[in-house]
Amino acid sequence: LDSLAMLVILDQPAGDQLPVLERFAGSGGTVVLPGLKGPFPWHANGPTVQTDEQVTYRVGKGLVLEQPERISDPNVFALDMRQALTREQRVVEIWNGTTVIASPFEDSESGTLLITLVNYAHEPTPIQLRVRGTYSVVQYETPDAPAVLIPYRHSYGQTEFVLPELRVGGRVFLSSHERNN
Repeated sequence: LDSLAMLVILDQPAGDQLPVLERFAGSGGTVVLPGLKGPFPWHANGPTVQTDEQVTYRVGKGLVLEQPERISDPNVFALDMRQALTREQRVVEIWNGTTVIASPFEDSESGTLLITLVNYAHEPTPIQLRVRGTYSVVQYETPDAPAVLIPYRHSYGQTEFVLPELRVGGRVFLSSHERNN
């Protein structure tokens, strides 16, 4: 879990999982519990912030966010989770893709970053992304089209680019050197 900044827990955690969640938050992570009921160990210290939508507990260097209701609107929940992450915690930022899920994977040996994208709206749309790190090659592929190189720009240690069309899914390969296919 060390490489993660946030955990969203959708099922009631078992007793032996609670210390893991507490350690994760204590080391600086954020744990989100939508619609799950305690008692939980962090309740002993009392909340730091409490609203109708969320109760926030400070645990060590991190946070536990308890939401009284289950997720009813995935778009609102996704936006809330994006806002809960700081800019430094985000590997990928998506501006105009509220229906897009991105999952990054970095190969530490080669320095290549693979981002898998899913558009659960299934409507083709251009998607604007900002990725932490400066890459010199951005290659985009979808199941129904050959791989293409995407223009990019660097801004403050990040690589920005626009995918011309994301219908259902696609993959982006970012690297600091030319790929030999």
